[in-house]
Amino acid sequence: MSSYQTPSPNLLDIDHPDADILVRSADGVNYRTFRFLLSMASPILKDMFGLPRQVDSESTNGVDEILDGLPVVQFAEDSATLRHLLPLCYPVSYHGVRVIAKPNSLAEVNGVLKAARKYEMDGAFRIAVAWLLDPAFLTTEPLRVFTIACFHRLSDEASTAARCTLVHPILHETNIPEISSINAGLLQSVLLYHRHCVQAAIAVVENLDSWMSPTTSNLIKCTKGENQIVIASSTFSDSTSKTTRRVCVHHWLSQYMTSIKTALPNFCSGAAAKDVESLARALVAVVKCPVCSTPSSDSEGMGRTFPKFVEVLATKIEQEISKGMGRTFPKFVEVLATKIEQEISKSLVRAEEGNEWL
Repeated sequence: MSSYQTPSPNLLDIDHPDADILVRSADGVNYRTFRFLLSMASPILKDMFGLPRQVDSESTNGVDEILDGLPVVQFAEDSATLRHLLPLCYPVSYHGVRVIAKPNSLAEVNGVLKAARKYEMDGAFRIAVAWLLDPAFLTTEPLRVFTIACFHRLSDEASTAARCTLVHPILHETNIPEISSINAGLLQSVLLYHRHCVQAAIAVVENLDSWMSPTTSNLIKCTKGENQIVIASSTFSDSTSKTTRRVCVHHWLSQYMTSIKTALPNFCSGAAAKDVESLARALVAVVKCPVCSTPSSDSEGMGRTFPKFVEVLATKIEQEISKGMGRTFPKFVEVLATKIEQEISKSLVRAEEGNEWL
């Protein structure tokens, strides 16, 4: 006979003395709860509780067990899942926000999502979806969030997670247990989306002459510059001719731009232009040039103008990433939704054939 294990009172405070049922997790943790509340939360459990059952306090052969006067219901889910799922079946006014502890890991979130789907707990499922989009998960494990969202056919949430992958190396997450549960085409779609956005950002850095205005070029020009940037007339708002303008810049600017270009595949954001180390090296070079380091009647000095250029560059990178999103993201979402619908159809066919219970 298994002994009664009391769940942690700090995490789960639903062990009510007046309970009429005892829920047992797969790993042997028992929870005293109410048949009525579980039935209200889940039509699956409601139907199950309505079935006639034979009870025997000494039986271990599939007949319900009685413990402390309560019928024991064995669940397939472990305590890591049930300790988060069961409170979601209770009225909020009873257990309060304090008891609804957020899962500490995506594995726990995924467990709650699976159980909520299995038992058709719509309210619990919606709360678990919100947990999936916790900033703590999106900022550290966006690809894993994407994978879990795809598995549960959450196209909007998968799209949100895909956006968050841009500020990471796309495959920086080494442990994604759920990745084998989704179609390879879904993974390919987010990889292509990531690549398109990175390419759009890099194009800004590689082709300064294609977007810089005279005002912007004045922020980095120096008469002592070793290199030249040729600005096409199309970047002059008041010009209709096909003239060009040559702007002298220092070699260190190319080095700075190269460092930003190198960073973008792993951190596709305008903030890459504000990398502290790259800025520090550039400003050290500014001080070494007598022209750049000395303000004049027509210039504030590169020490002040270069940070302004960095702000312009960061904004431009963000704009191009957004444009890239505008061109590729709708297509990505469309492909994503289509693939998810295909997976739903396949699952329904398997369920009808008796090979899978959704």
